[in-house]
Amino acid sequence: TYANFFNTVEAGMVYWATDGGTNGGDIKRMNIAGGPVATVSIATGPVDFMKTDGNSVYWVGGGKLKKAPLLSGPPVILGNATSKTLDIDATRAYALNGDQIISFPLGGGQADFIGNSMTTGVAVDDGHIYASQGNKLISVTKNGDPPVTMWMHAPQDIGGGCTLSYSISRV
Repeated sequence: TYANFFNTVEAGMVYWATDGGTNGGDIKRMNIAGGPVATVSIATGPVDFMKTDGNSVYWVGGGKLKKAPLLSGPPVILGNATSKTLDIDATRAYALNGDQIISFPLGGGQADFIGNSMTTGVAVDDGHIYASQGNKLISVTKNGDPPVTMWMHAPQDIGGGCTLSYSISRV
Protein backbone atom coordinates (compact mmCIF):
# COMPACT_ATOMS: atom_id res chain seq x y z
CA THR A 1 0.00 0.00 0.00
CA TYR A 2 1.31 3.44 -0.92
CA ALA A 3 -0.36 6.60 0.31
CA ASN A 4 -0.32 10.32 0.01
CA PHE A 5 -2.51 12.86 1.79
CA PHE A 6 -5.49 12.47 -0.53
CA ASN A 7 -4.87 9.33 -2.54
CA THR A 8 -3.72 5.77 -2.19
CA VAL A 9 -3.05 2.85 -4.54
CA GLU A 10 -4.13 -0.72 -3.84
CA ALA A 11 -4.15 -3.75 -6.16
CA GLY A 12 -3.99 -1.75 -9.38
CA MET A 13 -6.62 0.80 -8.36
CA VAL A 14 -6.04 4.42 -7.37
CA TYR A 15 -8.34 5.93 -4.73
CA TRP A 16 -8.82 9.65 -4.11
CA ALA A 17 -11.15 12.12 -2.42
CA THR A 18 -13.05 14.83 -4.27
CA ASP A 19 -13.64 18.23 -2.70
CA GLY A 20 -17.33 18.62 -1.95
CA GLY A 21 -17.32 21.75 0.20
CA THR A 22 -18.52 21.75 3.80
CA ASN A 23 -20.11 18.29 3.56
CA GLY A 24 -16.97 16.81 2.08
CA GLY A 25 -16.68 14.99 -1.15
CA ASP A 26 -16.68 11.44 -2.32
CA ILE A 27 -14.08 8.68 -2.32
CA LYS A 28 -13.48 7.63 -5.94
CA ARG A 29 -11.48 4.85 -7.58
CA MET A 30 -10.14 4.04 -11.01
CA ASN A 31 -7.85 1.42 -12.52
CA ILE A 32 -4.29 2.77 -12.75
CA ALA A 33 -4.33 1.86 -16.45
CA GLY A 34 -7.36 4.13 -16.96
CA GLY A 35 -11.03 3.43 -17.46
CA PRO A 36 -14.24 4.41 -15.75
CA VAL A 37 -14.31 6.19 -12.38
CA ALA A 38 -16.37 4.52 -9.64
CA THR A 39 -17.65 6.02 -6.40
CA VAL A 40 -16.57 4.09 -3.31
CA SER A 41 -18.28 6.25 -0.68
CA ILE A 42 -20.30 9.47 -0.84
CA ALA A 43 -20.44 12.53 1.44
CA THR A 44 -17.36 11.45 3.33
CA GLY A 45 -16.68 14.75 5.03
CA PRO A 46 -13.19 16.22 4.77
CA VAL A 47 -10.36 13.85 3.88
CA ASP A 48 -6.94 14.67 5.31
CA PHE A 49 -5.16 11.33 4.89
CA MET A 50 -6.12 8.00 3.28
CA LYS A 51 -4.91 4.36 3.35
CA THR A 52 -6.21 1.02 2.08
CA ASP A 53 -5.73 -2.56 3.24
CA GLY A 54 -7.11 -4.62 0.35
CA ASN A 55 -10.65 -4.70 1.79
CA SER A 56 -11.45 -1.16 2.91
CA VAL A 57 -10.36 2.42 2.47
CA TYR A 58 -9.62 4.36 5.68
CA TRP A 59 -9.37 8.11 6.07
CA VAL A 60 -8.91 10.78 8.70
CA GLY A 61 -10.91 13.98 8.37
CA GLY A 62 -13.26 16.19 10.30
CA GLY A 63 -11.94 14.87 13.61
CA LYS A 64 -12.87 11.25 12.81
CA LEU A 65 -11.28 8.06 11.51
CA LYS A 66 -13.64 6.47 8.97
CA LYS A 67 -13.67 3.47 6.68
CA ALA A 68 -15.69 2.15 3.74
CA PRO A 69 -15.48 -1.07 1.68
CA LEU A 70 -13.27 -0.76 -1.41
CA LEU A 71 -16.07 -1.93 -3.68
CA SER A 72 -18.55 0.71 -2.43
CA GLY A 73 -20.51 1.47 0.67
CA PRO A 74 -21.34 4.06 3.30
CA PRO A 75 -18.64 5.38 5.63
CA VAL A 76 -18.35 3.90 9.12
CA ILE A 77 -16.79 5.93 11.95
CA LEU A 78 -14.11 3.99 13.82
CA GLY A 79 -13.33 6.76 16.32
CA ASN A 80 -11.96 10.23 16.98
CA ALA A 81 -8.77 11.24 15.21
CA THR A 82 -7.55 14.79 14.68
CA SER A 83 -4.33 14.19 12.80
CA LYS A 84 -3.48 14.40 9.15
CA THR A 85 -1.66 11.09 9.43
CA LEU A 86 -2.70 7.45 9.47
CA ASP A 87 -1.17 4.02 9.13
CA ILE A 88 -2.62 0.51 9.29
CA ASP A 89 -1.44 -3.02 9.90
CA ALA A 90 -3.30 -6.32 9.53
CA THR A 91 -5.71 -5.67 12.42
CA ARG A 92 -5.53 -2.02 13.53
CA ALA A 93 -5.41 1.57 12.33
CA TYR A 94 -3.11 4.06 14.08
CA ALA A 95 -3.81 7.78 14.19
CA LEU A 96 -3.38 10.77 16.44
CA ASN A 97 -6.13 12.34 18.53
CA GLY A 98 -4.73 15.58 19.86
CA ASP A 99 -1.34 14.64 21.32
CA GLN A 100 -2.27 10.98 21.88
CA ILE A 101 -1.54 8.07 19.59
CA ILE A 102 -4.57 5.79 19.41
CA SER A 103 -5.03 2.37 17.79
CA PHE A 104 -8.41 1.38 16.39
CA PRO A 105 -9.56 -2.16 15.50
CA LEU A 106 -10.17 -2.28 11.74
CA GLY A 107 -13.46 -4.08 12.30
CA GLY A 108 -14.68 -1.52 14.85
CA GLY A 109 -14.70 -1.71 18.62
CA GLN A 110 -12.77 -0.23 21.52
CA ALA A 111 -9.87 2.05 20.62
CA ASP A 112 -6.68 1.74 22.66
CA PHE A 113 -4.49 4.53 23.99
CA ILE A 114 -0.83 3.90 23.07
CA GLY A 115 1.04 6.98 24.26
CA ASN A 116 1.18 10.75 24.79
CA SER A 117 2.88 13.62 23.06
CA MET A 118 3.01 12.13 19.58
CA THR A 119 2.48 15.21 17.50
CA THR A 120 2.82 15.11 13.74
CA GLY A 121 3.30 11.74 12.11
CA VAL A 122 2.65 8.06 12.67
CA ALA A 123 3.81 4.89 10.89
CA VAL A 124 3.79 1.23 11.92
CA ASP A 125 5.60 -2.02 11.23
CA ASP A 126 5.10 -5.48 12.76
CA GLY A 127 6.07 -4.49 16.29
CA HIS A 128 6.45 -0.74 16.60
CA ILE A 129 4.76 2.59 16.10
CA TYR A 130 6.98 5.43 14.92
CA ALA A 131 6.02 9.05 15.53
CA SER A 132 7.56 12.45 15.21
CA GLN A 133 7.48 14.57 18.33
CA GLY A 134 8.80 18.09 17.94
CA ASN A 135 12.49 17.66 17.16
CA LYS A 136 12.55 13.89 17.81
CA LEU A 137 11.67 10.64 16.08
CA ILE A 138 10.25 8.21 18.62
CA SER A 139 9.58 4.46 18.58
CA VAL A 140 6.90 2.90 20.79
CA THR A 141 6.14 -0.82 20.96
CA LYS A 142 2.56 -1.74 20.06
CA ASN A 143 1.99 -2.97 23.60
CA GLY A 144 2.59 0.56 24.89
CA ASP A 145 6.07 0.34 26.40
CA PRO A 146 7.68 3.75 27.11
CA PRO A 147 8.82 5.61 23.99
CA VAL A 148 12.43 5.42 22.84
CA THR A 149 14.02 8.42 21.11
CA MET A 150 15.55 7.20 17.85
CA TRP A 151 16.80 10.53 16.52
CA MET A 152 16.85 14.17 17.65
CA HIS A 153 17.87 17.49 16.11
CA ALA A 154 20.99 18.83 17.76
CA PRO A 155 20.59 22.43 19.05
CA GLN A 156 22.83 23.75 16.27
CA ASP A 157 20.68 22.11 13.55
CA ILE A 158 18.72 24.44 11.30
CA GLY A 159 14.99 23.85 11.27
CA GLY A 160 12.34 23.33 13.87
CA GLY A 161 11.16 19.78 14.27
CA CYS A 162 10.92 16.74 12.08
CA THR A 163 8.21 15.40 9.85
CA LEU A 164 7.76 11.66 9.58
CA SER A 165 7.83 10.18 6.11
CA TYR A 166 8.06 6.42 6.48
CA SER A 167 7.16 3.68 4.04
CA ILE A 168 6.91 -0.03 4.66
CA SER A 169 7.11 -2.31 1.64
CA ARG A 170 4.56 -5.11 1.73
CA VAL A 171 5.09 -7.94 -0.70
